[in-house]
Amino acid sequence: FPSHDKRLDNLLQFRRGMLEVLVCCRALDEGVDVPESDVAIIAASTSSSRQRIQRIGRVIRVHKDKEKAKIYTLYATEREEEFLKGEEMRLASLLKFRWYEMGSK
Repeated sequence: FPSHDKRLDNLLQFRRGMLEVLVCCRALDEGVDVPESDVAIIAASTSSSRQRIQRIGRVIRVHKDKEKAKIYTLYATEREEEFLKGEEMRLASLLKFRWYEMGSK
């Protein structure tokens, strides 16, 4: 695992545009501000609304160089889909949702 200093250095390089992609786990759920981000892919599900809002909030913050943000959420179970559809109903007045289905093999 990278050291604390290395993680901070990676975040600083991302903010400065030296890195185009930042991959993280729950470490960015709270306390990190990356408003220049315009795409998030959330692959870990959570039933915590607070945690989900924190994750989405990383990308929807206002920044002078972006007009919108895209958030992709990957899910695998019907329970997760129900949770996300409930979120869509609650947030439909604030956010635009699109659903994509991946092909099964």
